[in-house]
Amino acid sequence: MIKLKLKLRKWTSLIHYIYGAGCALMAVKCFPASLSLILLFALYEYWDDHRARDSEGVDDFWEAFAVYSIGLLIALILDYAGILSISWK
Repeated sequence: MIKLKLKLRKWTSLIHYIYGAGCALMAVKCFPASLSLILLFALYEYWDDHRARDSEGVDDFWEAFAVYSIGLLIALILDYAGILSISWK
């Protein structure tokens, strides 16, 4: 039996992954809203870094953005293959 041990950077990393994936799913129907949510997350993390005087928010944003980018790329490939239909409004 194969055991997979996932080591996260911090306990909220999974939440950032889920947020990025959710924004990527939203991009299939409404790209501007999805992009707005990712940019709002970046703005929040910038504000939180400024308030707390640290730089962990940059890593938090890049975690979410990496998942968002990969999810969007998968959606675009599926659209090109004719498996998924993207309707951007």
